[in-house]
Amino acid sequence: MAVLFLAIAATAVPAIAAEQTTELYHTDFSNFPAGDGKLVGQDGWESTHPDEIVHGTVDDRFQQGNRSASLGFLVPDTSDKIISVYRPINYDPVASKTPVIEFSASVAIFDSFDTVFYDSFYISVFNSNADLLASIVFDNTEENFGIWRADGDGFYDTSVTFEHSKLYQLRLRIDFANNRWTAALDDTELFTDAPFSNSAANLELGDFSAEWEISDVSNPGDNWMLFDNWTVNAIGEEEPFSAPMRVKIKRLPNGDVSLLWNAQPSTRYQVETSSDCETWDTSLQGSQVTTGVEEHVGSLTDRSAPSAGVRYYRVRRQLP
Repeated sequence: MAVLFLAIAATAVPAIAAEQTTELYHTDFSNFPAGDGKLVGQDGWESTHPDEIVHGTVDDRFQQGNRSASLGFLVPDTSDKIISVYRPINYDPVASKTPVIEFSASVAIFDSFDTVFYDSFYISVFNSNADLLASIVFDNTEENFGIWRADGDGFYDTSVTFEHSKLYQLRLRIDFANNRWTAALDDTELFTDAPFSNSAANLELGDFSAEWEISDVSNPGDNWMLFDNWTVNAIGEEEPFSAPMRVKIKRLPNGDVSLLWNAQPSTRYQVETSSDCETWDTSLQGSQVTTGVEEHVGSLTDRSAPSAGVRYYRVRRQLP
């Protein structure tokens, strides 16, 4: 009679964690009033510059009935080179145990039309003390046209350019615990796991800002930035949940029986055998199996498997 081997029971393997997303802020600007000066003062949005003509909302640029925010175009009454609009978040990712922050926005750069002057536009990250941490720069100048990464200390060319009047999806993932970040524009990778901030400022989130850097305050360009679907999420880990252990059993050509199961690293397991599923035996040679620090599979070979009859197996995870 042929022998029947069955693995009938197994304990659970813990420590599989999933990301948990908490929305910190989102707007598509659809509820904002339309026109110049209609961004700041709505839904908590602020600006470093009081001149209403430098910011606002615009309709129907890429989709009929869609409203977006804007920065630039009209000549500001200022001697400041950089004008920022922003919506404060004031959140400490590490202290909140959600060390990763994800930001996304739809962004388009419109070129100067009636002038020959060109500026740059930023999506910048500040802490709650208004210290600059890092930026993505859409440089619209003839000298340095393209997309740059800034870390609060220097500027680094991503070697990626952009088209005028084209709507892009910008996505940032910032690891505040490890001071690293990744960025993409649509399906194009700008950089991966790059140093985030090289400033001495405290690493926590004050806000994401849309910024207009005027190359020459006496001759600003009539270029401008559109942005929409402004979203900030905090990412943390949910409590680990248990995954079922699955044991694969196979008779080898030499008559031995091989057992394989999904396992947790650095964990001890006990393999037990039985002929009736009531009385379980732990005396099988090598039945205590300890996985290595990077092992995710447990294994055992039963060299005493009978050639006839029934043998049941079960694998139990041992507590530390």
